[in-house]
Amino acid sequence: NATYAAAIRACGGSQWNHALELLTKRWETGFADAQCYDSAIACCEAAERWDEVLRLFDEMHSYNLKPGKDTLIAVASASAATTSWQRSLELLEHCKDSAEVVGRVASACADAKQWQRVLGLLEEVRPRQRPNLQLYQAALKSCGDAGRWEDALQLLQEVRLRGFQPSVDFYNSAMTACAAAQRWGDLHGLFEEVQNDNIADAESYRLAMEACNALQCQNNVVDLLWSAEEQGISLTPVMFNMALKACGTKQNWAAALEILGSMRQRGEMPDREASQCITDLLLSRAREHLFADEKK
Repeated sequence: NATYAAAIRACGGSQWNHALELLTKRWETGFADAQCYDSAIACCEAAERWDEVLRLFDEMHSYNLKPGKDTLIAVASASAATTSWQRSLELLEHCKDSAEVVGRVASACADAKQWQRVLGLLEEVRPRQRPNLQLYQAALKSCGDAGRWEDALQLLQEVRLRGFQPSVDFYNSAMTACAAAQRWGDLHGLFEEVQNDNIADAESYRLAMEACNALQCQNNVVDLLWSAEEQGISLTPVMFNMALKACGTKQNWAAALEILGSMRQRGEMPDREASQCITDLLLSRAREHLFADEKK
C-alpha cells in the first residue's frame, strides 16, 4: 500500500485521473488503505476536482478508513467550493481540534450565508484554542451578511488584540455590517483606518461612497471616486454610477461630464438609473441657458 500511495501522490493535480486509475488498480490487486485514499484526494484537491474529493471521502467512510488531517482540510475546501456546508459540518466529528479544518468549515458555512452556525463555531472554539484568521474572517463575513455591526466591530477589535493584522477584507466585512445597519459614522471611521493603513480597495471606496450618499454628502462621493483613481484603484461601473447619481442630486453637471468622459475612455456605459439622472441634469441645464437667453 505504501508503494501505491507514493505512486498515486506522485501523479499530482495534472494527472489526477491517472491517480484514480491507480487507486482502482490497487483494489483489483488487494485492499486500498487510508494512505492510498489520502494520496488520491490530494491529487484531486490540487486539480480542484471537488466532486471527486467528496466521492473519495465518502468511499473512505464506507470502508471505515480514518482520513488524515490533510484529507479533512481538502474535504472542507471541497465543501466550500460546492456550497455543501452541511457536509462540511460533519468533518468536525473527525477533527474538532484542528484550527485549519474548523476555519475551512466556517468558510463553507459563511459562503452559504449560515451566519448563525459560523458565530456558533467561533463560540465553541474560543474556550479550546486560539481561533485562526480564517475562522475570524468567516465570522466577520457572516456579520457583514447579517448586518450585525456590533459583533463585527467587536470581532475586529478581538482580531487586533490577538496579534493578527487584519486585511482589507476584514474591514470591508465590518463596513458592510455597518452599512446594513445604517451606522454611517462607524463605517466612515473604519474607512479612515484602511485609508491611513493604505490598504483600501475598490469595495472599501464603494462602501464609503454609499455612506456619503446616505448622509447627503454627494460632493464627497465624487471626491472619493477620483481619490480612488489617484490611489491606483481600478474604478468599477458601480462606483461610476454612484458618482453620476450624486452629480444628478447636486446638479453638478460639470463633474458629471468629466465622469462620463472617463467612463467613455474605459468603454463603460452608465446604467439606466444613472443615465436618467444625467439626462435630467443636462436638460435642466439646457433650460437654464434658454431661459437666460430669452431674458437677454
